[in-house]
Amino acid sequence: MQKGFEEDALPEQAPPVGTAPEVLPAEPPEGAIRRLEEQLREAQERHLRLAAEFDNFRKRVARERIELADRAQAALVLRTAHACMASKTGSSERPSAVRE
Repeated sequence: MQKGFEEDALPEQAPPVGTAPEVLPAEPPEGAIRRLEEQLREAQERHLRLAAEFDNFRKRVARERIELADRAQAALVLRTAHACMASKTGSSERPSAVRE
């Protein structure tokens, strides 16, 4: 069971009304600055890596799309050549020069 917020707690689990919340010790300003700067560096690095990964994905998909179109066009040319040669010879066999 996941621990919920106080608002989500059942009445018997909720803290009594009028009690002060637990006070955590304050972090020194220098420590907070260092911690936040490190978190910022990590977030920037993750963002940069993700942007590079997406750019590589975009380029790969574009290459694959071109390759697929080229293959489809080559297959169409082969089928058309076969049909043309078959209609001239009256045969439904593929000539050896046009075999896939």
